[in-house]
Amino acid sequence: MKLIEGKNYFSNIGLLVPEIILPRDKVDMTKWACVACDQFTSSPEYWQNQYLYIGNAPSAAKIVLPEICLNQRVSLAGESQSTSVQTRIDNINNNMAKYLRDGTLSKTFNGLVYVERTLPNGKVRKGIIAALDLEQYDFKKNVKALIRPTEETVRERIPSRLQIRSDAPLELPHSIVLVDDLPNGITTFLANRKASSVPLYDFELLGGGGSIAAYGITDPNTISSVAAMIIDCKKEEDALYFVGDGNHSFAAAKAHWEKLKRDGAPPDHPARFMLTEIESIHDPAIVMEPIHRVLFNCDFDKLFGLFSKYFNSTNAFWREYSTPMTAEEIDEMLSESSRVLEYSILVIVSSIRTAVLYLDARTYPFAVSAVTDFIDFMMPDAKIDYVHGTEEAMNLTEGGFATAILLPKPSKREIFKIASQGRILPRKTFSMGEAETKRYYIEARKIR
Repeated sequence: MKLIEGKNYFSNIGLLVPEIILPRDKVDMTKWACVACDQFTSSPEYWQNQYLYIGNAPSAAKIVLPEICLNQRVSLAGESQSTSVQTRIDNINNNMAKYLRDGTLSKTFNGLVYVERTLPNGKVRKGIIAALDLEQYDFKKNVKALIRPTEETVRERIPSRLQIRSDAPLELPHSIVLVDDLPNGITTFLANRKASSVPLYDFELLGGGGSIAAYGITDPNTISSVAAMIIDCKKEEDALYFVGDGNHSFAAAKAHWEKLKRDGAPPDHPARFMLTEIESIHDPAIVMEPIHRVLFNCDFDKLFGLFSKYFNSTNAFWREYSTPMTAEEIDEMLSESSRVLEYSILVIVSSIRTAVLYLDARTYPFAVSAVTDFIDFMMPDAKIDYVHGTEEAMNLTEGGFATAILLPKPSKREIFKIASQGRILPRKTFSMGEAETKRYYIEARKIR
């Protein structure tokens, strides 16, 4: 491969047409695909059940590191609770090498991939799998780049990912980047060409994730048309792609590439690029979900007292509910934030109490920013988890050892507006769907 204009690499949009590796035809793809590593970080039973179901079958779950293994002593895939992170990483790299050696990963395809993900609600989310140039990515604030994050990068989350990537022969991404394309733009163009494409896979996803199908795009003219349509998505001088999911994977891949460059790697080294899925921000199947905060070893009264000290009473007021509320009732209440424009709404939940905090939107236009600033200032040493889904967050409060701060659903339009202006939202502001509807690890690509 040469880094020149042509069907392999389009430098003006930082896009490489990749060589993708998939499992051979005999592999059970439902057992192969694995939900993103940063999901269910307080639910070891999800991961344990997945590994039990997979058994001895080949699986992407055996070549990624669930983040739950970083913070808790959990037993996965027959490992003991005392298994170190380094041992797990060594096992991941050994499994990658084994899958390449024994032919588990032997189905190669060179081209773009058009993906249709049918969600549990029946909506179809569409995307294009390609490799993007890490030279064009930067996660630092106020830095203009072709590929930008939408949220603040938590630097502490980079080392474990970097450690895996440093010795790994493969990458398996769960990242999604967003472009300002119309819902009936690039993906509709490719959907109309499925009959002339190469069917790659079509199967049900594990854990209530719906189903997914993919089609290979090899025709040079079609690929050039896609590249031209992506160029048209660029609405300002610098930015084109906005990382909606998997920003820490991008940051780790960037750090790895920078190290390789310092060590003398050539400019066409495969680790210069990262496999990702490109989706339109305007796709109606993309729904931004909030990421809630669960504070451990923090009871309701303590949190209530700290909130009262932090938020000015002229710009905020409380309402406490004497009886517990269901997750459905809370979700309905949180949706008021999109209807009652003068207030941002937070719901505070413990095992026995519920309260709603109304923040004046003129002072606190983004609830997640207000909460992030509050925790950083008032509770800098708090043990915190970032949880997808109201019910899952509420479940973690059972037993009285944790309190949840439940956030309203963010606006897609507002998120994209902020990102396109070069601003970065607070860490863990939103999720592109619930945990089960995030992108699964399926495709692999060589990076060595």
